[in-house]
Order: sequence, then structure tokens, then C-alpha cells
Amino acid sequence: MIAVSVVFGPPARLHAKATPTGGSAPDCPASLRCAIVTRGQTLRALAEESGGQDRLIWHFMLRVATSMAIPGMTLALAVYHPLRSGHILLKPSAVLDASALERLREFKVASLWVRYPALDFLARYTNPRLLAQHAELAASLSTGFESATRRAHAPMDYRQYAGAVAALLDAIMEAPQAAIFLHEVTGGAGATGPLMAHSANVCFLSLLLGLKLDTYMLQQRRNVPAHRAKRTESLGLGALLHDVGMLHLAPNVLEHYLNTGDLKDPEVRRHVLLGYEMVRGKIPPTAASVVLHHHQRTDGTGFPQIPRLDGIRRALAGRQIHIFSRIVAVADMFDRLRHPPSARAPGEPPPEPLPAVCALRQLLELARRRVIDPVVFKALCEVAPAYAPGSVVTLNDGRTAVVTAWDAEQPCRPAVRPIIQLNPLQPTESTVGQTLDLRTDITLEIAACDGHPTLESNFYPLTPGAPATDTGPEHEIRTTPRPRSAA
Repeated sequence: MIAVSVVFGPPARLHAKATPTGGSAPDCPASLRCAIVTRGQTLRALAEESGGQDRLIWHFMLRVATSMAIPGMTLALAVYHPLRSGHILLKPSAVLDASALERLREFKVASLWVRYPALDFLARYTNPRLLAQHAELAASLSTGFESATRRAHAPMDYRQYAGAVAALLDAIMEAPQAAIFLHEVTGGAGATGPLMAHSANVCFLSLLLGLKLDTYMLQQRRNVPAHRAKRTESLGLGALLHDVGMLHLAPNVLEHYLNTGDLKDPEVRRHVLLGYEMVRGKIPPTAASVVLHHHQRTDGTGFPQIPRLDGIRRALAGRQIHIFSRIVAVADMFDRLRHPPSARAPGEPPPEPLPAVCALRQLLELARRRVIDPVVFKALCEVAPAYAPGSVVTLNDGRTAVVTAWDAEQPCRPAVRPIIQLNPLQPTESTVGQTLDLRTDITLEIAACDGHPTLESNFYPLTPGAPATDTGPEHEIRTTPRPRSAA
């Protein structure tokens, strides 16, 4: 059996009618965010590229483990060199043969995205420009970080990073629906190490959260004019550089952190102070504040501790933490939970990320305890669904299915369509069943996603009728730490 995951890819100019903007499948459950909803601006741009005609077909993509790939498959996305920033080994549309597969395995490329049109009842959920901007951002960061690592006082081109963030933001705003599955597609493309890949991912996710939380940011930034309060460029820049201080840690300290993820080590915790000193006065103050405070927690248990008027050093809490830092804190934790640390040999690529639901379940518990901002967590469930459209899942009755739609209030009960037959070499022979709405058929659950067990990670409403993302009674975030119970 081939372990697969599915996502959408660039369109080809073939004679087939495109789904109209805002359209939905006949059997798409009401109130679910259906995967065939597309952005008119993107469709119009593609129609112009194809001579003004709206006769387009969407290529669907399938993620196949390289060890299970078969000669004859056609690549849907480029394959990046795992050690050379931005270097492409194989371009999209390349047909794999035995020698190419052997080389890819020698380079330890973990998985490939191949064309798979059998599930074209779903609309495209990725955007070529968005993928390219994400890869360019990661590659740019890799170059700068590597230079700073080799030379302690090498200047960093913060203006270039700001431009890359602005370009990525433009791409997101052009096709916001296309961003849902980007984490599954990029796999750190363009980055040369876990630190750079993580920084690019956190930047991207923070921008999505900032756009989703525009009204909340207005509430949290009342002392700033409305037109500035909702701007997210500084949020993205701070997110991109949030771990820049790691570059000035001792090599053995950094290696230990990358292998263990241990943030209790005082030497590792210095990275926020080191990073702040690097960027202070060179990037906007709100962006620099993110570098310093992205490990603060709303219950006051984070770091660094700041001297107060009473002479006592304490961490920030609640609204004392800038909204940008609260957003980046959640994005940082989400990406680290999806990519747990592991000791790897030099040049060995990272393992496949854990399903989003595994990270969301852990963050839900932190939101309920007010360790993280619960409003930001709820937004995270909308921009990083537990089971994104296109995910290939295994149901608890053993059937394989593809996610077609989701409800943000019940993230672990999406709509799915069973895959009756899956043939990577003859995709036209594959068939899918009718839509199953897991919100109404509660006997069914998702048991695994991309081969990872998820039954223990699924989360459901605490009380009937409540959203599964409920974090308890709504109230203003505290500005002081919660009193600690006596041990």
C-alpha cells in the first residue's frame, strides 16, 4: 500500500469547464467550508493566461513516499535539493524513471508530489505564486543565516527580508483560500536547515493569523490608528526573525536544542535577548518586540523576565504581551509541535510532519488553561484545519477517504469521500464514494492521517451544541499571572 496525501496543483489549459466562483459540489454539506470554493480573482487571472477562456481543469496532486514511488509517475511540484538552498533537482512535469528515483533516494528525499487528476471534483487549494514566494522567503533567510553563522559580525539585510515578507503577504491576499494546505506542500522547500524552515513556516502562519484576526488586533491596539492597527507587515517580519538569536548561541547549545527542543536550558533562553540586540533599531519596534517576547505566555509563565518598578523581575502576562507576540507564540508552538525535534545525521532530511490535529489538540489544552491566547487559538483552527481539504485519512471502519470540507467549530468531524480504488499509475481508474458528513454520522471517526494515528488527538465539544474549540468562559485576558495554588 502506498502512503499518500493529496493537495491541489497548478492548472493546465485543457478543455474542461472550471467551477464557477463560489460554487459548490451538489453533495457538499451546508455550512461546511467546501474545498471547491475558489477565489474569482485567481480564476480570472488564469483565464487571462489561457486566452480569456474559462475552460480550465485543475490538476490534483498526490504525495507519495519516495521509497514507494514508481517509474512513470509525473511530478506535480518541483523537488528541492535537501542541502543546497533553492536548488531544484527535478522540475514539475518531469516523468520519473528508475535512475531519477535512485538519485532521489540517494539524496534522501522523503516524499514526492505527483499528478493525480482522479479527484478533480475538488478545486485547487494551492497557488503557484504562493508556493514560490514561500520558497523564496526560506531561501533568502537561509542565505542570511548561513552568512551570520560563518561570520559573527556579518550584517543582515533586514530590508530584503521585509521585502520578501511583503511579497508573501501580497500572494496570500491574492488567493487566501490557497493558503490552507501550504504547510503540507512546501515541506521547508528552499530552506537548508530546520531553523530556517521553521522561521519561514512561522512567518507564513503568523501572517494568516494576522489577517484572520484583524478585528481582534483593532481591539488590542486601541492606541494605534485603525489603518495601522490591522497592518501585518511588522508581524510577519518579527515572525520571520523570531529565532535569529539562535545564531549567536554556542554550537553545542544550538545542536542540543535542535535535537531535544529543550527550552528550559538557560543558555537556550538567551536567544531572545541576543536576537533583540541584533534587530533593535534596525526593524520596526513592534517587530523587534516579537523577537524578544515570542516565548511569553498569557498566564505569566513565559520568558524573559522583565524588571518591574518594585525591583522584581517577572515575565509578562495577558495584555501586557503585544498581540503580535501572542500570535507568533501560537504559530511558533504549532510548528514546533508538528515538527518535533530529532537527532539527525548531517544532510539527513527531516521526517514528515505530524498531522495538524496532533498539534491542535495539545494547543487546545494550553488555551483552556490560558497559557496561550484563546482567541488566537480559535483563529488557528480556521487557518490551519485539523484535517485540511485534500488530506487522505483512514476512518475507524478501515476505509480510506479524502477530506473535502470542514467546519471550524467541529474541526475533527469534516466531510470526506471514501476512495474506493486508488491506482497511482492509472488514476482514471480510481473512483470515490458519496460524501460522508462526520458531524451527523457520529459512529465514524478519523483514525489516521498520512499514516499517523489520530484517534487520541481528535477533540470534540465539551457540551452538546458548543464548538469543539471552546476554551471555557469568555472573559478579558488577564493582565497579571493567575494565582498559584498551594502545593
